[in-house]
Amino acid sequence: MYSINLHRAVKNLCKAHIESVVQERFGSKCFRIFRLLLLKGHLEQKQIEEFAMIPAKEAKEMVYRMFEEHFITLTEVPKTPDHAPSRTYYLFSVNINQVSRMLLEKCFKAMTNLMNRRDHESRENRRLLEKQQRVEAIAASLEQSGADPAQKEEVEQMITPPERAQVAKVKHMTNKMEQSEIQLDETMFIIQTYLQSTHVHDVKLK
Repeated sequence: MYSINLHRAVKNLCKAHIESVVQERFGSKCFRIFRLLLLKGHLEQKQIEEFAMIPAKEAKEMVYRMFEEHFITLTEVPKTPDHAPSRTYYLFSVNINQVSRMLLEKCFKAMTNLMNRRDHESRENRRLLEKQQRVEAIAASLEQSGADPAQKEEVEQMITPPERAQVAKVKHMTNKMEQSEIQLDETMFIIQTYLQSTHVHDVKLK
């Protein structure tokens, strides 16, 4: 009997989203390091440089940049009880659950900022947008009633060229923010689904 491992499917989908974020935020070389850590697990700095085939200085900068932004984690494994740095392994890895929670929090903040910005733009330009809607409604009514084209053109000229430019700018900005909200909403849904699936999966294993 065949069955679908939904938890694994959701996890892979979540990983793909996180990888996309890493590539967009840090670039292709950081993306290579991130994927390497996903595949290999725990690696030392020197191993990362060798496996990723990136010069030592550049690789070190990339690793610590992702570490500072909590996309990768560092585990210290001492060889001796005194925890001396020279006798300690420093292993980098990716904790998908931790990264998922961090990204989810960032998504919530970004969504709030986008919604506030969109509301602000709408309030700031409310009168102009309402004027444009009224003019469009009157022009459409005149067209339907078969009015003289000159009369329709006169109504449309109630919106000045600078006002039209401002309306176009506001609408373009608003559309971009709405698209960003849709993308964020999709990412949040996938991450939340993965975290919930992980919780259920872990409970079943106990």
